[in-house]
Amino acid sequence: MTSTFLLLFMFAQNPVQAKAPDLEIMSLNDEMELFLADAVGDSKNPAQRLALLVYAVFNEKFLNLQYDNSRTRTAIETFQTRNGNCLSFTMMFVAMARRLGLDARFQEVENTPTWNKRGGLVVLSRHINAVVILPGRIAEVDFNPYAERKEYVKRQVPDQRAMAQFYNNLGAELFSERKFQESVPYFEKAVSTDSKLSFGWSNLGVAYKNTRQYKKAERAYLRALEIDRREFTAMANLATLYRDLGRIGESNRYFGKVERFRRKNPYYHFNLGERAFIEGRYGDAADHYKDAIRRKDKEHEFHYALAKSFAKLGDIKRAGQSLEKARKHSPDLFNENRYSQKLEKLAAGR
Repeated sequence: MTSTFLLLFMFAQNPVQAKAPDLEIMSLNDEMELFLADAVGDSKNPAQRLALLVYAVFNEKFLNLQYDNSRTRTAIETFQTRNGNCLSFTMMFVAMARRLGLDARFQEVENTPTWNKRGGLVVLSRHINAVVILPGRIAEVDFNPYAERKEYVKRQVPDQRAMAQFYNNLGAELFSERKFQESVPYFEKAVSTDSKLSFGWSNLGVAYKNTRQYKKAERAYLRALEIDRREFTAMANLATLYRDLGRIGESNRYFGKVERFRRKNPYYHFNLGERAFIEGRYGDAADHYKDAIRRKDKEHEFHYALAKSFAKLGDIKRAGQSLEKARKHSPDLFNENRYSQKLEKLAAGR
């Protein structure tokens, strides 16, 4: 999967004042140096060096990296274990590419937002990959084997941002293990590395709240919203904090903002539809998908989801119409062909 940056909610512990260590996140060891020498050799052509590196990293005869979203690892740890999440892989790949003299950079990808329950936590999936600047073109290297190839909003980000996300991940992983005190310094390290990391401030607020540092939690949430007034999770967390502290007027004000945000957000309605579909409430799912489409009518996934709901309801005609719209708004040939095949099957089954 995508690299996950956890936007968390509840629990309680006592405060801790420890500091997170400065990790050698992108360092290479001697074994990695030998690997690069064997895999790439002394090729002088940048494009060829990149192709050889990509082949060596993914090919089962060489590094044979395996995707594992359970833990974020340094470049050396990723190399040694042969697995990691997209951030771990990207850290290692960028470090290796730079060692080969390539201009490798980090890139954030604004993929379709998805919210999932993980124990007592709420997880918002985000994604990061690598780009290499070559003469006349930019090559993208993505380690998420499940990512759809579509035209998401992408932006290159400095190392500082990627490092901050790394520490944020470590904090979130500790938090998910109920090690609330231990998570605090990693979230603090994240926002000190990149003070503009809005979701990092939101996570720090959660960690403060759950170690009973309520004033610090409030300041962290407000800082997240100062950076990004659309940081929905910080908004919801702040409303919950005020409610728990008995500041009902302020709580209601922020809960009102949360509700207005939700009503405007097409992906919120889409996720409600997904939940209803999984539960077998296909009529409700269709209504939620329609709400999403009213707010963003050119998102092909919304139309495809609506088509599936109509099919479950036995309304084949409207299922076909929705599939046609999904194909019309398809961002690439892969999805266009996929929807065409489904339309053919639908027609054959009538």
